[in-house]
Amino acid sequence: MNNLALLFQSQGKYAEAEPLYQEALSKCKKVLGKEHPDTLTSMSNLGSLLQDQGKYAEAELLFKEALLKRKKALGEEHPGTLTSMHNLALLLQYEGKYAEAEPLYKEALSRCKKAFGEQHPHILTLMHNMALLFQCEGKYAEAEPLFKIVLSGYKKTPGEDHPDTLASMNTEQPVPGPGKSADTECHKITHSITSEILSADSG
Repeated sequence: MNNLALLFQSQGKYAEAEPLYQEALSKCKKVLGKEHPDTLTSMSNLGSLLQDQGKYAEAELLFKEALLKRKKALGEEHPGTLTSMHNLALLLQYEGKYAEAEPLYKEALSRCKKAFGEQHPHILTLMHNMALLFQCEGKYAEAEPLFKIVLSGYKKTPGEDHPDTLASMNTEQPVPGPGKSADTECHKITHSITSEILSADSG
């Protein structure tokens, strides 16, 4: 059921995907319980669909609930918990709620470093998204060194011609100076990255 819903979502068939996600979540709650990992994955999947439809307030409630319950059921440094934290931070960033997103990014980054080590690809993804957040906030002096660290890391790990490396090169360059708004481009980039991160939570 989730797989078919994911297919519909990837095709932009949101009206067909939503009842499948709702049914999957309802059945998981009934059969497995409200805090079972599969239930929380279904909850996150529904949240991602609502986000894709622009229903941010509804998506935010689901992401917050999934994060709270994953912390309780799985622990604060479990990969599922960290994915929920990242998903919520990205959604808040896309909504323009930068002050709420920033501490989530910082916590996720700190816990990811502790759980996975400094060189794990998740660390680079988090740092990249945090740099985009700083760019959105106009904190260019904080964004620039993070972009450089990410670019250096991607060159070493995936290689200089890898899509992630090229993407980080693309986002490092146009950090605007004071007085220039980055909001439009920031939201565009954040939206594409959100979809990428959420897809990793649907397995």
